[in-house]
This record gives sequence, structure tokens and C-alpha cells, in this order.
Amino acid sequence: MSHSLSKFERWFAGPIRLLSAIGSGDGAFVALSVSFALFERYVKSDLKRSGRDGSPPEFFARSAQLAGLDEDLFKKFWGMFRDGIQHYLQPKTFESKGVKYGWSVSADYPAMPYYLVDTPDDKTIAFDPWKWTDFVLGLYEKDPSILDILESHSLGHVYHRGSGAGSDMTTLLILPQLLCDDEQESSR
Repeated sequence: MSHSLSKFERWFAGPIRLLSAIGSGDGAFVALSVSFALFERYVKSDLKRSGRDGSPPEFFARSAQLAGLDEDLFKKFWGMFRDGIQHYLQPKTFESKGVKYGWSVSADYPAMPYYLVDTPDDKTIAFDPWKWTDFVLGLYEKDPSILDILESHSLGHVYHRGSGAGSDMTTLLILPQLLCDDEQESSR
């Protein structure tokens, strides 16, 4: 397993699995927050790898393609769920061009967002947060090299400090005099 994939598992996929064990799906909003950041990183890395600029139009086009969605639906989903959760901890409801948009989440829904209610005056975007999160994690599991594309946002190194009491404490500071997990793994 690559160092980046190992960190991805330790820092993101593993903790998300722990959240999924919380009863009644109560860890879903935290998992969604992480999954949206991971999805954005994946799409921007994918665009960079293919030589595209990552502009909003490029981002939305590629995102919709990956999710198998109409681009307008994806934009509404992203604005409602990603922007709402990342900035206010809850999806946002809004009105656009006379249409009221609401949301619904349930384990009974598919991974990909769809219109549960789709009338001229009201639309409700629905999906299963856990299935969406599994979809996002699966993107990295199928394509782990994508973790290394964004050099300016590369995954940090884990260093262990001290000995004796508290030696299991971990810091993400880059201290050249210490041996990090990455170096220990590569020296094996």
C-alpha cells in the first residue's frame, strides 16, 4: 500500500467507518463534510492530471460526469449540501427562479442525488449520505495515485515525539531530526 493511501485510510476512510457505526445514522453530517472535501480534492486532482484548469465550469462538468448526473442537478446538490454543510453544518434550502428547493436524506435513497419532489414550484433533492460517502471513498480506492497530484496540498508526514510517558503522542509537525512513519516504512 502506498504511503498516501495508508494515510488516506488512517485519516479519512477509517474514521468515516467509525462514524458509520453511530446509531440512527447520526454521524452522517460529519461524514458528508469530509466526503465533500474528498470529492472536491479528487475532482481538482483529476482535472490537473488531465491538464485542465479546475475552473468552476470545469469542476462542475467533471463532477457531474463522475456522479453520472445532469450538471444543473449537480450544481444544485453541491450548493445545497456541500456549501450548506461546510459553512453552516446543515444543507441549505433556497429559492431560485421561483422554485423552492428542499432536501431529504435517507438510507432508502440511492447514492446519487435525484429529485424526490419535482414540480414546477418545488423540488426536493434526496440521496443517501452513507452511499454517497462510500462512492467518494471508492474513487480513491480505485485510483490511489490521485492522492499525490496536488503538490501544494500533499498529505503530511506523521512523526512520533519523545519516549517514555506520552511517547504514543503524534504530531504533524515536520521536524527533520525525527524519523517519520514514511521513512520507517520505506526502510523496511
